[in-house]
Amino acid sequence: MSTKPQPFESAHRRAWAWQSAPLRPGPQDIGIVEDWVSMWLQRQGAATPSARKALLLGVTAELTALCEYHQLPLTAVDLSQAMIDEAWLGDTPMRRVIVGDWLDLPLAAQSVGLVLGDGVSTLVAYPSGLERLGQQVHSCLLPEGLLMLRCFARPAQAESVEQVMDAVRNGRIGNFNIFRFRLLMALHGDTPQIGVRTSEACDVFDREFPDASAFFRMTGWPPASLSTLAAYKANPAQYFFPSPDEIADTLSPWFELQETRTGDYEFAACCPSLRFVRRGT
Repeated sequence: MSTKPQPFESAHRRAWAWQSAPLRPGPQDIGIVEDWVSMWLQRQGAATPSARKALLLGVTAELTALCEYHQLPLTAVDLSQAMIDEAWLGDTPMRRVIVGDWLDLPLAAQSVGLVLGDGVSTLVAYPSGLERLGQQVHSCLLPEGLLMLRCFARPAQAESVEQVMDAVRNGRIGNFNIFRFRLLMALHGDTPQIGVRTSEACDVFDREFPDASAFFRMTGWPPASLSTLAAYKANPAQYFFPSPDEIADTLSPWFELQETRTGDYEFAACCPSLRFVRRGT
């Protein structure tokens, strides 16, 4: 992860308001994490105060609120000041945010008992970045600490770009966020080591729908949601969509996968939640 160029900062601010479920965790996703956190807290008993501390990779508001509900001391880490300014719920005596890199976490060794993240595996290179992330999270977690991730994973049966276009033209995609992620996953293909350049989705959209206003009349979606593609143009990042098995295998030197769960909403199969336990002492 690297510092974002200035054009991304302003584009991201415009796009963030249009980030909706399933690209942000919805009620079913938060319900899964709530179940897991509640079970984890029941097992804590008379554990040390550090065992109740949580680390959030990013500044996902829904996960921040969940930690506040359970009165968990929380440290959030995000590299983007623009994201922090837009999405962070604010520092309190129980939580703080740090500008920092997930691949070089600014936390002491074995200082937290729980690590949460939403969509983080898409934003780090596969497998090298995910391996580095596993090492860093393992270092800051206490023995038997938990890592809970909701991931964006390509479908088990790959779609073609043509299939995605057919689906959107025939009203079989629920919102613009699902459309663009299905398009990105179709462009991604079955080689997670390569990933997909986000600007490729912009190129396809412009080719298929040269009249954007006609596209939005056809779908009934708000034209302002196109700002999410504008952010891609401003910062053509590389996204990665490894499968749940590929994520678990990559993290296996440091973590044991305990459970995988998904909701039943549209696109839920591509948004699995994974619960890991830290290996070793």
